[in-house]
Amino acid sequence: MDKQALLEKARKFAEQHAASAKQSKLAPYHDILKEMQSLGMSAALIKQFLQDEENLKVSEATIRNYIAKHFKTKRKRKAGRKAKAKPAASVSASQTAKTSAKENASANEIKAGSELDALFSEKKKF
Repeated sequence: MDKQALLEKARKFAEQHAASAKQSKLAPYHDILKEMQSLGMSAALIKQFLQDEENLKVSEATIRNYIAKHFKTKRKRKAGRKAKAKPAASVSASQTAKTSAKENASANEIKAGSELDALFSEKKKF
């Protein structure tokens, strides 16, 4: 094989492997991740599912980054600091609102888990 043919073969090899190297480990699970994200599941729950059901080990940060890159997400932003201190009554109302938000998040994760079970029981039928 002459030098030119060897270089061409090496170039093709590099292109093929570069394309496959750029694909995320999560790419084959794109549709599943989209559904989980739309159900409001946290990266921790998605990670646990991928480990348990798909035998895929990936970090929560990788999951968050993939979702941020490939899906439109509504991120909660923290409010800026206020110059004036809140009265005591407002603080307790604020604490009540935070507790309520945590309870709603837990309820959403439970709902997402049951919807996810239904989704994957359908998947296994195929």
